[in-house]
Amino acid sequence: SVLIIMAIIAIVALPRFASVDAFASRGFFEESLSGVRYAHKLAVASGCSIGVDFNATNNSYVLSRWLGGADCTVRSTPLATVQRPGGGGNFSAVAPNGVTISNDLSFFFDRIGRPRNAAGVLITAASALRVDIDGRRIQVEPETGLVLGQ
Repeated sequence: SVLIIMAIIAIVALPRFASVDAFASRGFFEESLSGVRYAHKLAVASGCSIGVDFNATNNSYVLSRWLGGADCTVRSTPLATVQRPGGGGNFSAVAPNGVTISNDLSFFFDRIGRPRNAAGVLITAASALRVDIDGRRIQVEPETGLVLGQ
């Protein structure tokens, strides 16, 4: 009877652990969500404008900040990639194979955490502040910059 129970468990559970695609997809989504939340908090804490860029063609994202001005709010080039806390390298990532980003999304959080477009205009449409990663959505609220994962 123990062998029968183990066989049933193997038949039901093994396929879930054999495929890492679901884990890779969820992991990349959570990493991206954490990155956008970090960008919001960093903008408020530092007073610097922090950019968020999702690229659907390259299946990647990057957090950046402008180098212009003492308070790094002057929009200029070149951009500097935001570093991960604790010396973990650049805050950017490419999605694992099979994981897709649905659309391009590019904006920055201003010094009080509100999302703005490249021209510095406050973004007021919620539909302009969302990106889907394999059916999961990252949504940034227009007025507050609150970052939600759905």
